Amino acid sequence: MNLTNQHIQSLDDGHPVAVTVQGREVVVLPRDAYERVRALLDFDPAQAYPAIDEAWREGWDDSKMADYDRYEEFRS
Repeated sequence: MNLTNQHIQSLDDGHPVAVTVQGREVVVLPRDAYERVRALLDFDPAQAYPAIDEAWREGWDDSKMADYDRYEEFRS
C-alpha cells in the first residue's frame, strides 16, 4: 500500500484515509481513532440494562401505568 503525501497529512491531522488495497476499498485510521472506534464496537448492550432499569424505575411504579396493563379494555 502506498500513501500519498496528502494521505499522510490527513492521518497526521487525525483524519481517516480511504485507499484501495488489492482492489478492495479500506480505511486507514490513526491508532487513537481506531482505539476509540474499537471501544464502541466492543460494547455489550446488556451492560447498560441495569442503568436503563434504574432510569425508568420511577415511571413504572406510577399509578397511571396500570392503564397499560388494561390496554385492551381501553382500546377502541
